[in-house]
Amino acid sequence: MIYDQEGGTCAGFAIANAIEHVTGKIPKSSEVYNLYEEYDEGPQGMRLTEVMELLEIHPWAGVKVKDHIEIWHILKRKLFPNPMGKIREYLLKQKQGWGVVVAIRIREGKPQFPLDENGVLKPRTTRVKDVHAVFLAGIRKNLLFLENSWGSDFGQLGYFYLRVDDLSAEVHSIYAIQFDHDGSSKPKG
Repeated sequence: MIYDQEGGTCAGFAIANAIEHVTGKIPKSSEVYNLYEEYDEGPQGMRLTEVMELLEIHPWAGVKVKDHIEIWHILKRKLFPNPMGKIREYLLKQKQGWGVVVAIRIREGKPQFPLDENGVLKPRTTRVKDVHAVFLAGIRKNLLFLENSWGSDFGQLGYFYLRVDDLSAEVHSIYAIQFDHDGSSKPKG
């Protein structure tokens, strides 16, 4: 589902998209906003780690976070010798309850995510001012296929691509998240 977020709720919507793709259940926008209003402590919104920790205790649509693994972090690039191999590994584990979310660096200037005519994020060199969380829907050749939460008018019906070669310049962090759900709906895929 392509959400159309307001405010600093991107982490919640990225994880909501992961829940949908992994379990087939769709968290309501109101659940994301309620969590944001109850726990947010600043204008930048909630961070992925905060949402994951809260969903270990408070489920959305009957789904809890069971585990999460940091695959990539801009300051700790050596987490895994081959981060793309690890990303592919967790994408293949979707039927086992795993989803992958990505925090893309937001840079100064407009547009925040300049895309080329094919929906690929253009490399940027301006100063980083924040991060924006998105759901990793797949990998196509040397491109990460990302689902955004800015509505279907953004990119290609709400999706965009990131070149694997631009990972270190454009990505702040990547998490694989394992979800625990009651099994009343089957995982997609």
